[in-house]
Amino acid sequence: MTTTQKTTRRVLTIRKSVAERDAPKTPAALVTPVTPVAPDPLPRVSKPSLIRARLEANGGASLAELVEATGWQPHSIRAAMTGLRKQGLTIEKTLVDGVTRFAIVVPEVIG
Repeated sequence: MTTTQKTTRRVLTIRKSVAERDAPKTPAALVTPVTPVAPDPLPRVSKPSLIRARLEANGGASLAELVEATGWQPHSIRAAMTGLRKQGLTIEKTLVDGVTRFAIVVPEVIG
């Protein structure tokens, strides 16, 4: 009696790494110099400093104005104002035409 043995042939495929796969195909692309990106001419303004600047402006700012300027939710604006209070600033709240406005009170210099 003859026994037949089944053999399975397995083909191994070698995958290229992502770096090899995405590498440029032509030598000219490898030699092309990369130009450095120039830094922004104006420094970035942080949102907390933007809130402080708006509150220091003449007349202060309403909550809606601060939300529009920063893109933050109202509770985040209030938390940022609490942080300013903790830094020792005094924030005054006034009602103008039915809208609550907030402003940083600058202490008067006596002398």
